[in-house]
Amino acid sequence: MLWRVDTSVMFPGLERNTRPFVWYLAACSATYVVAHIIARKMKAWRPKSDVVADADLIFSLPMYSWMSFLACKGTAEVWDAGWEEHWFGSGGNSRQFTLLYAAMNLVHIPITLLKKQSTTYKALMTFHHILSISCMMTGILLNRMYFWGAFDGICEISTFCLTTLFCLKEFGGSGPVSKMLITINGVSLWLTYLVRADTTPPFPLLQRPYPPTFPKFFFSFFVYFNLFYFNLSLEETNKKRVCASGRASTPNP
Repeated sequence: MLWRVDTSVMFPGLERNTRPFVWYLAACSATYVVAHIIARKMKAWRPKSDVVADADLIFSLPMYSWMSFLACKGTAEVWDAGWEEHWFGSGGNSRQFTLLYAAMNLVHIPITLLKKQSTTYKALMTFHHILSISCMMTGILLNRMYFWGAFDGICEISTFCLTTLFCLKEFGGSGPVSKMLITINGVSLWLTYLVRADTTPPFPLLQRPYPPTFPKFFFSFFVYFNLFYFNLSLEETNKKRVCASGRASTPNP
């Protein structure tokens, strides 16, 4: 006996979200192509640079700024709407964020694998992308819980600050204005990260009528994983700073 699966029942969001997801995927891909062309043009005055890494930085600036805007707007729209809208809502900017986030992370997987970085970093980032896509696709396929995707996406504000920091260090030169912008951006990075890390874990437990059943080890894992991941990002930032300083101090032949 053959079992016939009705995808419209099992995945009510499949038909509704397939086309916009493909459009977001195409937009993200096109943005990276433009970023890669720009990075190749910059290769003439950055001969030792990694073109894929430079293109990734250029690509990430519009992507993370766009995602941060949608995440904040989508969260604010239904912040006071109550738990039913949070768990079963299916519209607004929170849905747009979820679609963009899943598409952008899918495009970012091959970019991560092609960059000249350590195997450990590539493995962690690839796992992060796959896990993120899986979580967002759950809401996309079920056509609900978009609020939580947008609420989680507020953390991309700190990613945008981190990307801007990398861009300033790589492309901004070593003048006083650049140093001042790096300092301001660094402070913004820490502030946005700490605010997000302190507010994100407890909020889901305040929802009703769902009881607070998350075990305590969830919080420990969340905090330690975030500290480890953030420390890893800082190490990569320091490596880029050292490389940039080395290039700046190397005399032209």
